[in-house]
Amino acid sequence: MGDLNEEAQSRRLAVISREQPSAYRVRGYLAVKVRKRQTTVAWVWDVFDQNEQRVLRISGEETAKVRNRDAWAAADDAMLRRIANSSMEQLAAFLTTPEVAPGTAPSAAEPQVALAAPAESSPEAAGIFRVVPA
Repeated sequence: MGDLNEEAQSRRLAVISREQPSAYRVRGYLAVKVRKRQTTVAWVWDVFDQNEQRVLRISGEETAKVRNRDAWAAADDAMLRRIANSSMEQLAAFLTTPEVAPGTAPSAAEPQVALAAPAESSPEAAGIFRVVPA
């Protein structure tokens, strides 16, 4: 969470508490897989609008540089920083597009994002990766 917050701040994305209203909510998932003694962490961030409709899915994979008997231990600080960097870079690109933030230059935009709790509802829209409002 610390890495995500730092990366968001460096891109001027305001991360707020779940209790506050926000334009978008983000829910993240991590999964680890081990194949042929190589550990990979796959990650996904689903971005939902105020109507709980998914408007963007950001995803990627990071392969561990070291082997570890505990697959989750392979997700070291450096890997988590790379995931946070890539995630926030893609999220910032989406939030500062003219379709999402009309009339706002990417450097001046300060969109608000709330990180969703695992217990909150999870609207799913299979196959939709990005929806741009008309």
